Amino acid sequence: LYFFATLGVAFVGLFLLLAFTWKNGMSPMPTKRGVKEDLLEHLPDLERGTVVELGSGWGNLLFPLSKKYETCSVIGYENSPIPYLVSSILNHKNNLQIKQLKKHQFEFYAFKD
Repeated sequence: LYFFATLGVAFVGLFLLLAFTWKNGMSPMPTKRGVKEDLLEHLPDLERGTVVELGSGWGNLLFPLSKKYETCSVIGYENSPIPYLVSSILNHKNNLQIKQLKKHQFEFYAFKD
């Protein structure tokens, strides 16, 4: 029974990954270490405000952003359910929110300090 339940969950997860890869036009890709390090090095220092990552995926860039901007509110948006679920489970930061983007359009100007 456990084997079939595990197999069913694996198939549902694979189906969701494939469906959202097709919908988005690309699969959820982790940020490469060198790219992440360069980006974090060149981002300005902030003491307050909101940092937003659109398409936060598995959280490979989102978690280091929340560490760099500990005094800011950091929000990651992801519309693919499997990476969203994984990054939500791994989130242990007080300043970090991970939200599932369900709308097809996103209002970029909705954030206020």
